[in-house]
Amino acid sequence: MDITEQEKKTFEQLGNYIQKLRIEKNLSQDELAIKSEISRSQLAKIEKGKVYSYGYTVERVLNALGTSQMELILERDYGALARFNNEFGEIWEFLSEDNSEDFSLKVERLKQSNYYDKTKPHFKRVLLLCDAIILRRKGHYLESLKVANEALEVSTSFEVIMSNGKKTPITLVEYKILISMSNSKSKLDLQDESIEILEMCRRSLNADVVPLETARVILPVVYLNFSNILRDERKYAEALNIAKEGIGWCKRSNVFKNFGEIMYNLGTAHLYLGNKNEGVESVKQAYNSFRSIDKHKEAEMVVKFVVDKFGVEMYRHFSL
Repeated sequence: MDITEQEKKTFEQLGNYIQKLRIEKNLSQDELAIKSEISRSQLAKIEKGKVYSYGYTVERVLNALGTSQMELILERDYGALARFNNEFGEIWEFLSEDNSEDFSLKVERLKQSNYYDKTKPHFKRVLLLCDAIILRRKGHYLESLKVANEALEVSTSFEVIMSNGKKTPITLVEYKILISMSNSKSKLDLQDESIEILEMCRRSLNADVVPLETARVILPVVYLNFSNILRDERKYAEALNIAKEGIGWCKRSNVFKNFGEIMYNLGTAHLYLGNKNEGVESVKQAYNSFRSIDKHKEAEMVVKFVVDKFGVEMYRHFSL
C-alpha cells in the first residue's frame, strides 16, 4: 500500500509512543511481545514505525499497554490510522464494553470525529449498531431491533456459504449487529427467533469460513447467550450441551472471555438435571474463575444462587 510522508510520520510517532508506554510500564520488548502474543521482531518493527498495516497486531500491543487504536485516533493526532482499518473492527474494540458507563459518551465522540467518512456504509452501520445498543440498554427493545435491522441492511459483505442456504455474516461488526438483534428478541420473548440467530452464528463461526480473530471475539458471547436462553427456557439438557461445547471451544482456542459465565451455565444445567457431582464441580470452577480475575461480586452471586436454589448444604463446597 502506498502511503504519504505524513502517514509515515504518524506511524513513527505511534511507534515512539508505544515504546514510551512500554518503558513507563517497565516492560522489556520480550515481555511486551509475550503479553501481546506477537514476536519480538514484530514489536521492534512497530516501535520503529516500519509496519503500515497494523490491524489486530497493533491492537493486541496497545491492549497489553492499557489503551487502543481508537483511543489514539480520538485522543491524539493519529488520524492516519483510520485508513488502515477498513473493516472498523478497532471501532468495536474501543466501544466493546456494552455495560460501560461511558459508552454513550464514546459513541458521541465517535460521531463527532473528523477522521472517518460518515457517508461510507461500513461506518454508518457501526454508528447504527451503537445506537441500537444504547436503545437496548434503555429498555427500548423494539426501537433497538429496528435500528439493528437498518444497520444490517447497510451491510454489503454477506455471502451464502452455509449448506442450508442461510446468509452468513463475515465481518466482526455484522456479527455484533446480529448479537444485538438476538438480545432484543430475547427481551421481547421472541426466544425462538433469538435462538435461530445464535444458531446461525454458532454454525458459521465453527465452519472456519471467517477470520479466527472474529471467532475469538464473537463465539464466547454466542455460547453464553445461547446457554442462557436455553436454561431460562428450562431446556436444561440443550443448555448443558451448548455450554459444554462452548467450554471445549474456549479451552481449545485458549480464549477465556466469558469462560466463568459459560461454566456457571454448565454447572447450573447439571444441577437442574440432578447431576449433583458434575454440577458442583462446574460451579466451583466458575466460582474460582471469577475469583482469579477479581470478579468477586460475580463469585458471590454464584454462591448465593446455588445456595438459594439447591440448598444451604451447597455452601460448604465454596468455603475455600
